[in-house]
Amino acid sequence: RWSPTEGLWIERSAAAPIVEGELADGRSFRGQGKKFGIDAENNLVLEGAAQGRLTDADGQTHEFWADRIRAGATGGEATGQVRAESPLGKGRGDQVVCTSVEGHVVHIEVTGDAFLERADISARGKRIVVDEVTGWIESEGIPGQPAWLRWSDGREIQGEWLRYNSLSQLFESRSFRLDTPPSPAEPSPR
Repeated sequence: RWSPTEGLWIERSAAAPIVEGELADGRSFRGQGKKFGIDAENNLVLEGAAQGRLTDADGQTHEFWADRIRAGATGGEATGQVRAESPLGKGRGDQVVCTSVEGHVVHIEVTGDAFLERADISARGKRIVVDEVTGWIESEGIPGQPAWLRWSDGREIQGEWLRYNSLSQLFESRSFRLDTPPSPAEPSPR
């Protein structure tokens, strides 16, 4: 089905169709969903148990599983019980928005009941932002549900708004609570 306001749509009732191809900036895309098409803004859209994989020009792979995935020239979004895996981290939330610059995903925003895990740090909040260029990881909570950042060594910070720079190791917050893991017990003399 095609219309000038809605674009082109293909739907299958049996096995979900697969669409794949190369983008002008050198990225490649492979996606699957019960329904897919091109919307009026020339974005690829996958709907219904959608799965998408974007490979950057340098070979880094970003994968998404969601109810709906939209991908375009400068990024995309996944909505509805989203799960994502990327060099920027593994996460889940109600929505994930990615921004690409010159063929590379450089910015990810996760919203809803958001969680993000990386080798060095994990974050939880209503909104989490990761910016690869600046190194900032930001987590926002709401009253009654504070955001938190937890480092791999067990340190945890909770607060309304938390921001950590993984490059400079600078931390910013409006107010916070810091929990540190107990130090290992000193060995007893014999």
